[in-house]
Amino acid sequence: MSKANEAGIQHIDSNEDAQIGEKGQYGHTDVLRDEELLNEAYRAENAEHAMGLWEAVKTHPMACMWAFLMAFTIVCCDEIVRLLD
Repeated sequence: MSKANEAGIQHIDSNEDAQIGEKGQYGHTDVLRDEELLNEAYRAENAEHAMGLWEAVKTHPMACMWAFLMAFTIVCCDEIVRLLD
């Protein structure tokens, strides 16, 4: 079981899973006023920081792919500039 699940954190894959009135619909100032919601966000952040590399890749595969593609694009662009000089 992942550390995020042990902390009781639920992951919502899309907006279809969220319903009006759920915590995902709060504004920034609403979160700061709601102590329980702020504590839940703090626990979620700590659980994500405690994840290992492979657990993070398994939990967030699209974010990892995006980060890899962006880094790869930057390296390739730099290499193209070097070849053209």
